[in-house]
Amino acid sequence: MGLHESTPAPTLKTFASEWSGTGASNVEKKPPECCNCWNCDLLIEVAAEIDLMLHSVFLKKPGAPVIANNGTRIPSFDCSAPGFEESPGTVVLLGGDHGAGACPCHLKLNFSLPEERKSRGELNCRCPMIQIASIDCAKDSFELLGNTVMPKIKEQLGQLQNSSAFVVCSCKQSVKHRKAYLLPKGGA
Repeated sequence: MGLHESTPAPTLKTFASEWSGTGASNVEKKPPECCNCWNCDLLIEVAAEIDLMLHSVFLKKPGAPVIANNGTRIPSFDCSAPGFEESPGTVVLLGGDHGAGACPCHLKLNFSLPEERKSRGELNCRCPMIQIASIDCAKDSFELLGNTVMPKIKEQLGQLQNSSAFVVCSCKQSVKHRKAYLLPKGGA
């Protein structure tokens, strides 16, 4: 988070989690736990990952033209993932793992197909992982997730699914002057 000084601050919240709702044993007398949490701006973080991916592409061939007539210089990160051949895009995986008093939530972007990663022997090749949210809590529960980070994640995933990435760059200095934006597919 915070790759640039103009990056919006994360959304911060606090939630009082009742232990009796967690399903744990011997918690009836425990006072509520004050759980702090945050969510990032998912669209900005994904755009930043696209920028980083393109940066590595441009550094490999810094003298090559930015855009050829067939569009090969700026690569597409769309993948026809198995089961989604009709609608190419980028596969996004979500996950979280509670431990050590926190529940961090991550998003993994698959910018390459599984076959390509297997053939290279690198299962995470072109698959950056971003921490998108976190909750400080002794135990996570459906209620805690539903009242803290998940509503914002659900909203932003809908926005992400209905977005396309657009890259604006300088034809002369594409390594230095380039920016990816995620904009709604409908143009609104």
